[in-house]
Amino acid sequence: MNAGTLREKVKFQLLNDNEEWKDFIFESGNDTVYAELKGLRNSEYWVNMMGGNADEYVNISVRYNKEIIKFLPQRCRMVHISGDSESTYSIISPPEDVGFRHAEIRMRGRRQII
Repeated sequence: MNAGTLREKVKFQLLNDNEEWKDFIFESGNDTVYAELKGLRNSEYWVNMMGGNADEYVNISVRYNKEIIKFLPQRCRMVHISGDSESTYSIISPPEDVGFRHAEIRMRGRRQII
């Protein structure tokens, strides 16, 4: 994992028991982390476009964190912070510890385009 590619500021939100989205606060006290966001490429892109989906899919990579690896996709979403704007992505795959090395976590997100 190349730490220089983690340039995008993101925060995670969890769905609480009252069905409200709340920012996740890490043990360090921060609510944001840096991530690498990659759009779909090659065959993944064309399969998505042939279906006529009005969604944007991204592959998300973050540094390993014992709290993030426990997230459930059904109760978690990611907010990409870009300057003054924010984009919300639903997490659609469980967090994956790449190579079981505790260095990088990957997951996939989807943003519905209206």
